[in-house]
Amino acid sequence: MSDRSIFNDELSNCEREPIHIPGYIQPHGILFVLQEPNLTILQVSENIVDVANISARDLVGRPFSELLQPGQLEFLKSLLSSRQDCSELNPIVLSMIWEEETAQFNGFLHRSDGFLILELERSSAAEVLDFIDIYSLIKRSVKAIQSANSFPKICQVFVREIRKITGFDRVMLYRLDSCTVLAEDKIPSLKPYLGLRFPSTDIPQPAKSLYLKNGLRMIPDRRDRPVAIFPTENPITQRPIDLTHAKLRGIHPLHLEYLENMGVIAAMSISIVKDDQLWGLIVCHHQTPKFIPYELRDACEFLTRTLSSQIVDREQQEFKIYQLQLSNLYNQVIDSIFQEDDFLNGLVRAQFEVFNLRLATGIYVCMQPCWKSIGRIPSEVQVHNLIRWLNRQPEFQVFHTDSLVSLYPPAEGFKDIGSGLLAIAISPGQYILWFRSEVIQVVEWAGNPEQKVKIEDKSGLKRPRKSFELWQERIEKTALPWQKHEVEAAQTMRRAIVDIVLRQVNDLTQLNRALEKSEALARQKAEQLENTLNRLQQTQFQLIQAEKMSSLGQLIAGIAHEINNPLNFIYANLSYIENYNRDLMSLLRLYEKKTINPDGEIQAFEEDIDLDFIKIDFSNVLASMQIGTQRIRDIVRSLNDFSRLDQEEKLSFDLNAGLESTLLILNSKLNLNPKLPPIQVIKNYGNLPKIECYPTQLNQVFMNILVNSIDALRERDEQRTVEEQKMQPSQIRIRTTIEMRSAEDGYTWAKPSIPVAVIRIADNGSGIPESIRKRIFDPFFTTKPVGKGTGLGLSISYQIVVERHRGRIFYTSMTGEGAECTIEIPVEQPPGV
Repeated sequence: MSDRSIFNDELSNCEREPIHIPGYIQPHGILFVLQEPNLTILQVSENIVDVANISARDLVGRPFSELLQPGQLEFLKSLLSSRQDCSELNPIVLSMIWEEETAQFNGFLHRSDGFLILELERSSAAEVLDFIDIYSLIKRSVKAIQSANSFPKICQVFVREIRKITGFDRVMLYRLDSCTVLAEDKIPSLKPYLGLRFPSTDIPQPAKSLYLKNGLRMIPDRRDRPVAIFPTENPITQRPIDLTHAKLRGIHPLHLEYLENMGVIAAMSISIVKDDQLWGLIVCHHQTPKFIPYELRDACEFLTRTLSSQIVDREQQEFKIYQLQLSNLYNQVIDSIFQEDDFLNGLVRAQFEVFNLRLATGIYVCMQPCWKSIGRIPSEVQVHNLIRWLNRQPEFQVFHTDSLVSLYPPAEGFKDIGSGLLAIAISPGQYILWFRSEVIQVVEWAGNPEQKVKIEDKSGLKRPRKSFELWQERIEKTALPWQKHEVEAAQTMRRAIVDIVLRQVNDLTQLNRALEKSEALARQKAEQLENTLNRLQQTQFQLIQAEKMSSLGQLIAGIAHEINNPLNFIYANLSYIENYNRDLMSLLRLYEKKTINPDGEIQAFEEDIDLDFIKIDFSNVLASMQIGTQRIRDIVRSLNDFSRLDQEEKLSFDLNAGLESTLLILNSKLNLNPKLPPIQVIKNYGNLPKIECYPTQLNQVFMNILVNSIDALRERDEQRTVEEQKMQPSQIRIRTTIEMRSAEDGYTWAKPSIPVAVIRIADNGSGIPESIRKRIFDPFFTTKPVGKGTGLGLSISYQIVVERHRGRIFYTSMTGEGAECTIEIPVEQPPGV
């Protein structure tokens, strides 16, 4: 049933309805449309007569100041002139004069169509929560959500906390892309909606756009009569006012009927936004009228906005881990192909990891005339027929489907083991097929999604569905869908294998040509072939190493990014917390000053919480938090410096920063065993200018040199006691300077001399014997045991420094007195480099 649309009856009339300009509002507030700067009333909701005993018609054209207490107009104008975005001022408290009586309102400001929109909600003392109450609610909820250790638990705790704050009968977390209720908290008497899907047409696109722009929507009582705005059209623009951002915006009749069909009287929704897209909604329902005070609405919206990133980002963690597994898998495939003499065996050995990761239930690898398989696959005849069908598909290189039967009916015969297929064609006669077994799914809907909607006889207007009873849909002959990054990994693998095949074909072609020549040239060609093979092996290692460094850089950049998002939030809010602390302390001192004889309960509470200590220590805690967050920012900056993926272009680079970021990566190797003294790093950085170079390549050089020093010191320390290590600790000394070099030093273009950046990395290990020092930069030369080193690290470092940067690298050492590696990089590269 893949690719089948089951939503044939969309509410098309609602899709076309301009619901942002309804011309009316909900009756629990009053709306004014004012013209700046004099704040002349252009439009007003007609329920003004209920509270001010003056009709909307009589108010239009009059100054808004007639309704305010003396001095409030200047206060309002000063606020408006201080902010471009006046919504940042919300809420403002206004005292209004109604028939010589004064009433207080919460006012909400925003601009629309060039006019000022003012919405008023009556402020009741019983509804107002103070700062401490709101802080306690949010603090409790944040703590509960942070204690959840998985994506489903976060969702469930989130809706539970919203319901605790608001008291709604039901609170749900609804995800838009899957149309599914992910979490629900409700009173026991209500039927559960948890896990059910709602057709995407239940929320038309215009409504989704409004949810994205206006994050919180409240309906205290759907049965309330809407209140018209007078006049309906703005007298200046001659069209209805845009109420996109209005809290009181009237409810569309279709939505009211939808709520009625669900048995809902009061409702509230809060938008969950990710990357400027509407990800989901917190949906609240109540069976009786319910008004949520502004303070609680603001707390819910703040909580959702602050913690929705945790809901979404926690879900992405598994995805990123999976992406890293696929990246490592790609490296293993390439390694396996190169390490095996037989190409087919190399491919098959690499596919075992695919099988172990459960990416496929069966794998078929064909290199005609040979083939091999892993796991459960169709019969040989069935596979060969399938390949013939695949070859008839246009431009078949990569093919994937989660319902093979729907495209290839003969797959009915092996649907239990091959309902899903991902296939790549390397060349004619060379294929890799990944099979996925059938997964029978039972999808639960809130009502039958195929049920026809009600159509009125006279008007032809469509009405929302009335049934939300559980309806189950059984989906067969399908497998788990192939994710986008899995298909991309297969495409990348295909390109890599094709490149390897072409390289091997090219190598064989060159070899055949060499064999066709005379025997007199055989020895010379054999030597050339050996050199070519060495270069290919070295290039192979460089490619693998570059890929691993790229993966490491991406991983580090990803981790730094994940740390940076919440860190920036904490860092940005510390100044606000400091201001809040200052204001609260001032308020507390004012209370102490005004309250001469506090009662016993207050004094007892002050002693219990040690108020004097809190007043002193709170500022110290804030200061330590600022120092801590700045330290984390410095670490993240170092990680970003190391993870630059810019091998192919030169950049101005701080070599000292490169050394620091490399040391950060190697920190765990320096402190490998907590029971033993760590390797000490002594740094003496000079004032180096930024160098035009390839930063990632030089970071790789620094890492190779430092790893060799660490390994040498660890090997020496294994022969020493703990007491000897403490008396003479292992040390690495790093010194950077700017020095002058001439043509006599090997810089032939220097006339007469040039500045070079010099990096010296020395250790106090056992040193390097003279016989080894002569070969230290030779390819594949290593003194480490088999499996511990390739012998290419210093060879590659030599190429990077000498060939890529026209510099120098050399070791000086005396046996028993350690070794020092000197790296020289010209500050300015010679012409043509």
